[in-house]
Amino acid sequence: MKPFDTLTYEDVKKLFNPKPSRLNITGSLNSPVARRPPSAISATLFLEGDHWQDSTGFMGQLPPPGFPDGETIKQHIKQRFDSEHVIKEVVETHRDGVLGREPLWSFLREGQAKPKRTTKTQRTSEDTTGEMLTPWWNERQALQNFQRTIDVCLCEGKAVIRLFFPRGRLPVDDDGNAQPITTTDISKALDFIYFETHTADKAGVFIDDETMHEIGVYLFEETNDEGTVIGQCAELSYLDDKGNTVSRLVKQSGESQEFGPFQLGGRLLLHEVSRSQLITEQVQANQKGLNFAKTMMLRNVNMAGARERTVSNTQPPGKPVKVQDPEDPTKTILRHDGRYQIGGGAVMFLMGYPIWGENGKIIGYTNPTVDRADPAPVEVFILTSKDEREAILSQCHQRHTLISGDATASGLSRKTAEKGWQRSLKESKTVLDAAGRWKLEATLRLAAQFCGQSSKYLNLRADFNCLLDVGDPDPQEITVWMEARKPGGANNQPLLSDETVRQKCGVEDPAAELARIEEEAPAKPLPDPNMPTQVLADKDQGDGAIA
Repeated sequence: MKPFDTLTYEDVKKLFNPKPSRLNITGSLNSPVARRPPSAISATLFLEGDHWQDSTGFMGQLPPPGFPDGETIKQHIKQRFDSEHVIKEVVETHRDGVLGREPLWSFLREGQAKPKRTTKTQRTSEDTTGEMLTPWWNERQALQNFQRTIDVCLCEGKAVIRLFFPRGRLPVDDDGNAQPITTTDISKALDFIYFETHTADKAGVFIDDETMHEIGVYLFEETNDEGTVIGQCAELSYLDDKGNTVSRLVKQSGESQEFGPFQLGGRLLLHEVSRSQLITEQVQANQKGLNFAKTMMLRNVNMAGARERTVSNTQPPGKPVKVQDPEDPTKTILRHDGRYQIGGGAVMFLMGYPIWGENGKIIGYTNPTVDRADPAPVEVFILTSKDEREAILSQCHQRHTLISGDATASGLSRKTAEKGWQRSLKESKTVLDAAGRWKLEATLRLAAQFCGQSSKYLNLRADFNCLLDVGDPDPQEITVWMEARKPGGANNQPLLSDETVRQKCGVEDPAAELARIEEEAPAKPLPDPNMPTQVLADKDQGDGAIA
């Protein structure tokens, strides 16, 4: 790849072209795979509620291409199309399990293992920094944005978070050129910083094979004041030779503009979140099968209420009337205006067509028949729907929701199934924790740059922790954890720490919980100044004896 500062729009556009996925067993490259394949787009459409997807989501018989009135027939099928949104159910269950609660985050100094516990009167610079970013975090609805990120990631396997400052709010000179943002207050600097989530066909972080350096790319369209597209653009984010972050805008017309450099401690303005795709093609096929079964079940319910009849070898009811033959005005033909009637009180007399002999006389009549189409048993569709639903939940590691109400399943079976779900949540937690650290550190350092304090927060690192919500702990498990807290063993040390036991019991922030316990504890009585010194020393040792 060419040096990042010389890349053009056409150069970075090629990064989004399909590339070979991997070597197969014969040693040759597989077929090219796009960054956002059709299966990923289809998964997102399923999540957003579009299960029809221009008829590709329907597994039943459709009119062939070019069939007369084929589109009209498709619209009639769409009106009767029924679906059950199981994909949304499994995505929301997974998302709420890893992001159902507000994540814990704070800032630590380099080398610090975990946040220090402080009282209300003891505030560290790290505490102040966290409190300073909290209003910005809430105003930008950071939790909702992370939930959107994991939704896209579960459906497509990739999602890209972009940190940016709106160009429409940048100060400009007399010639209309954008100027650097300058302010003296971190809070005001944070007002310029936003973030958003994009799919993999619009943004991404790529690695140069020669240098192993990363570059973030965001593709967008340039519009005028009327909203008309006037050109294609790309926003690049990379590190210069000094390790500072550069934001560079390149246009299809060849123009370019550079912002920065920014001292962000090696952070780019884009971050790619990747995990294994949860809504795979197999899950989508099961969703289609479930929708088809429910659609056909309603079709059969309709047939059961209004059964179809086929009348053959029968003259239409009513007395025939002579009318003029439309093909030969000199002749007349017989026409039956009667209609087959059904419903309460209707009585029909059916008569077969006459059979004419060679002499022109009626020699007999055809045997009238009425055939009724019976619907398929409803159990067929119920069992099919149940099987497809179970397949979706099983592939998405949520089989424990199926057996939670099953009286025949053992408690061990439920716990085993639930452990599989928890492992899938930890995969999402790992990538989200990394994204949270990136977002907090890049935001704080970028705001400091706007205030002329570029190096003030470089020695702080963010600690970000998504809190898994897997339900309330079992009382028996709590008892086991409490036993593990008691001293024992060769060194008379407990097996688990106090903080670990609190976390297993469902305490979100063990440090804060311990601080609250200490604040609520009754204050120790002040020592009596008239008591001998040796007595006070013995009391401190818990002896209570007077020497």
